Amino acid sequence: MPKKILVVFFALYAVTNFFNLGKLDFSYKEAKNAIISLQLNTSGNYKWQTILGKPYFKKPPLIAYYTSILFKIFGNSEFIARAGQFVFILLIAFLPFFLKEFNILDPPYFAFIFLTTAIVLMSINFYSTYAACVFFLFLALYKAYFEQKGFSIYLVLAFLTQGLFALFLFYFILLGFVVFEKKPGLIDNKEHLMGLALILILSLCGIVLYDFNIQSIHYLVGSLFLGFWESFSFKNYILHLIIFPFKLFLLFLPWSMFSKQLIKKQESKLYNFAFFGTILTVFLLWLVPVHNYLIIAPFFALWLSLFKLELNSFYLKIIILLGVFTILSAELFGYLFVKTSNYLSLLIFLAFVVIFIKVSSKQYKIEQYLYIVALMICLKASYSMIAIPYKASYLPDVSAYGQKIANIILKNKAKYVMSNNVHLDLLYYVEKTSNLPINIPQKGKGVLITQDKDIFKKVYGSEFSPYGVFFVGEY
Repeated sequence: MPKKILVVFFALYAVTNFFNLGKLDFSYKEAKNAIISLQLNTSGNYKWQTILGKPYFKKPPLIAYYTSILFKIFGNSEFIARAGQFVFILLIAFLPFFLKEFNILDPPYFAFIFLTTAIVLMSINFYSTYAACVFFLFLALYKAYFEQKGFSIYLVLAFLTQGLFALFLFYFILLGFVVFEKKPGLIDNKEHLMGLALILILSLCGIVLYDFNIQSIHYLVGSLFLGFWESFSFKNYILHLIIFPFKLFLLFLPWSMFSKQLIKKQESKLYNFAFFGTILTVFLLWLVPVHNYLIIAPFFALWLSLFKLELNSFYLKIIILLGVFTILSAELFGYLFVKTSNYLSLLIFLAFVVIFIKVSSKQYKIEQYLYIVALMICLKASYSMIAIPYKASYLPDVSAYGQKIANIILKNKAKYVMSNNVHLDLLYYVEKTSNLPINIPQKGKGVLITQDKDIFKKVYGSEFSPYGVFFVGEY
């Protein structure tokens, strides 16, 4: 099968992921990451990441710097923030093209398995730091496992992306390799000390920037299960233990349908790396519900790539029929209910995919997995062209409210802007439009954005929002 056919499939995959990538306003978590990067640029203070001018220590700053650079070059937008993380999804997918130990794999096969898995495991329409962390973490484990050298720099980068949780993941998986494969040499390596020493030095430098403020100790401990412990519920945890295997099977559809064929032991380092890496990460996510399954995807795709899997034609037809029914239902739903729906674009896209496969299959033998890939691409297209416009149609336009509040600020020629509010999605758009950093309130300074009208000396204006009325005035 010619490579040009694979190029077309990759192009279709990219289109489905980039389509409407910037359509939705930032949600709260997305806005938190985005406003940190925005404040680096608007304040001009690049020493450390801040939220409303207050140092933010729960995660290290590498991705904040990365996104702030993207904002500087390409402008502040939802598309740029999300596309910046999509880059790391692609980098993981194309690793087998460059890593020598992976030369027994079919690189496009791995890429398609990983990319179609990532479609499900991480919505590209959600701005997260996990894609970058998984990329650096996977490379660190690869280097530590196959070469026992050169892994420290990737470990440092993973730490600077996700904090101590990245270190925990690395050593949990690496110690699992040591136990299962009886290879103490993986851990008995001076480069571990070098990597950890560099992490400690960088951490201390971050603390020194803030004069040994006790809060900056969060730089070292803030990300270690912080979200898990803060929201821990024993009832929900027991429920997670019960439903996790079923959820995992469904998340990895259609590849999980091959699970019976995967238990074919191979005597190779690559198989052991993929198999034990998958088992260890699955066990960890079952034990500690961090709710981000993307860390499984590279190992799972690698493991799956060691087999040329074949599916019974009957089951393949059932999968395709179910997929077609789902897509047509989405098409009808878009036509009937979605404002500014892209149902015509989706129809044209689907017709192109079907015609392309039909014409190609007459000239070349299309490998079975490409039919599954094409189905996953069409499902992703349905999500991007129908589900996202549906959400955008009925969710509040937070950016419009933020722009109106910013216009009140600009009209009154404010030079120092403050807010005591926590709705970072709204404040991101205020800061983006006004191009002024927003700070925590300080007496006798500038204008304040707040929902408490009584604390003002003078009110400049007000604006309704999904969160209630916001007032802008002299504080």
